[in-house]
Amino acid sequence: MLITLLLTSGCAHASDAAPLKTLSIDFRREVVENDKTEVSTGTVHYDAADARVVVEVKAPIKQIMVVKDNVLEIYYPVENRAFRFIAKARIPFPFVESLL
Repeated sequence: MLITLLLTSGCAHASDAAPLKTLSIDFRREVVENDKTEVSTGTVHYDAADARVVVEVKAPIKQIMVVKDNVLEIYYPVENRAFRFIAKARIPFPFVESLL
């Protein structure tokens, strides 16, 4: 009971919290396939006002992805190349949406 009291006494409730405006998360993702490990690192940025997600991949290849509504833009700064994909519906971003 003391643990519960300590955990709840000083904590704000989710209903009292201000709405999320921005969020930035550094990530490291490891994928193992055929005894080889590929590591991706970068940062995910979310901006509620623009309703967009920006993913900056730093390794293994530099890449910037911007997702807003039904548009996905991917930019490769080293090659100075960009691609734009337009979907019929909003593009989900489950990882970020699970944090909101």
